[in-house]
Amino acid sequence: MGASYQNMMLLEASLDAATAALADFTGWLAAERDVVVLFLDDEGDPFDPALPRSVSEAIDSPVVRFSVFDDEVLTCEVWRQGQLAADATTQDMGEYMGLNPDELAGIEEAASMAGFEAALASGAEAFASAVSRGDQAAAVAALSSALHEYHPGSQEELLRALDLPTFAIGWDYGRLRAVGDTYSGPELIDLSA
Repeated sequence: MGASYQNMMLLEASLDAATAALADFTGWLAAERDVVVLFLDDEGDPFDPALPRSVSEAIDSPVVRFSVFDDEVLTCEVWRQGQLAADATTQDMGEYMGLNPDELAGIEEAASMAGFEAALASGAEAFASAVSRGDQAAAVAALSSALHEYHPGSQEELLRALDLPTFAIGWDYGRLRAVGDTYSGPELIDLSA
């Protein structure tokens, strides 16, 4: 089994504004240019949609979450003011997990009853448009290419196309806690400090 991780990028956000807005959260922030990366304490369920929803409600900037599952499935979401604005994934999770339609329907129903927002499955073009920066055509091409053959470099291609920092690839809160001494990105700001 490959690596699974997720982190969020706060677009057009200052480190000071992010630190103030997210003071009630546990995690680390790191900034590069006009993007603040959030490594949120997500040890309960790192893929819980309540996490980006609550972050996007707390800060007045778009929140982009990148989730990688088993080094094979990349999911990208854009959240604004608590609402999922666009999403794209490199592989259908139901197909990847071998779930039949009844199992998928049961999962979707349980998620809806728990108050989780359903994935929009809006696709590469809608995702790139919602991020609204960098070379959108190159971003769509990177995501479309990843649909056919995802590899760890696919996320880097996408981030470069969208003019987003690449230092967060492979990192999340749990990995930083476990082996943070090998992290070489921008300075980490502890939200609990």
